[in-house]
Amino acid sequence: MVARFSYSFAKIAIGDPDVQRRHALKKALQENGYSDIFDSGDFALIHKSVALGGVDLLICNNCIGDDDDGKGDMCDLVHKMRHKEIGRNPFVVVIALIDAPTQSMVKRVIDAGVDDLVVRPFTTAQLLDRIAILARGRKPFVVTHNYIGPDRRTQRRAPDPNDPIPLDVPNPLRLKAANRMDPAQMQGIIDAAAAQVNEHKMERHSLQIRYLIDRIATAHGADGNKDTLATAQAQLLYAAEDLSRRLRGTRFAHVAELAMSLVGLVLRIQGAGEIPNQRDLDLLPKLGQAIERAFRPTGSVATTALEISSSLEHLTKQS
Repeated sequence: MVARFSYSFAKIAIGDPDVQRRHALKKALQENGYSDIFDSGDFALIHKSVALGGVDLLICNNCIGDDDDGKGDMCDLVHKMRHKEIGRNPFVVVIALIDAPTQSMVKRVIDAGVDDLVVRPFTTAQLLDRIAILARGRKPFVVTHNYIGPDRRTQRRAPDPNDPIPLDVPNPLRLKAANRMDPAQMQGIIDAAAAQVNEHKMERHSLQIRYLIDRIATAHGADGNKDTLATAQAQLLYAAEDLSRRLRGTRFAHVAELAMSLVGLVLRIQGAGEIPNQRDLDLLPKLGQAIERAFRPTGSVATTALEISSSLEHLTKQS
């Protein structure tokens, strides 16, 4: 049986600094059955609407916001939403509108995790078709060390155990338009899927941490590059801090002690400049290995937690 869609149940946010284009788009959507529409040319208000929750579809111009002022822009907003740094729903359907596409801009928009992008000029009918397609089905998501969003891979390589696994995620637009789902029930589905995505992200972080530690070790060698070293250290600090944040309340919460120890260790190495303490450099790969092993426990969680605490105490004494 084909689902009957009632878009009056879906909440839409439109972000565009051009008031005429914004109002024209809002009017067209209203004429096609959409009624719950918030629109603004103020990035702060769009940011607030996403953070407060309830948005099912975000249609946003890529130029809204100005990342130069440190407050973020559309790409930054979508990235933080996908990584659940703002709001309670990382699965808002997102259509990005691009005025003057460049290769770097298109890449940045895609890397943020949008579902679709539409380049101006376009007709209202074309945009409505895109919305209808997304309402009926969205692509599975993939999780990597720096990306959460639709799986855009078109060519499949030979199976690799390290490749990200496609995950079916909730489609708020469909849940509202076809299923008329109430907010509480929908939030439960979103929370369960977000927890699954979070576990994949933590495991990706553990792999990335080992990779970055190897890069840091190489950069500290005789032929090391200072820029490479600084970049790797900054990326490692972010991965360790984000891992620590994501561990709270999960079945891997016992790894938090290791993650926080890694944060402190990276900060200590950064603070030492070009000649860090060799004991700190020796401890770095040991912590990385311990974190990676922690996500593949061979026994019970309690036993693994005890082993981690004992290992950390032993590593600290060695350093």
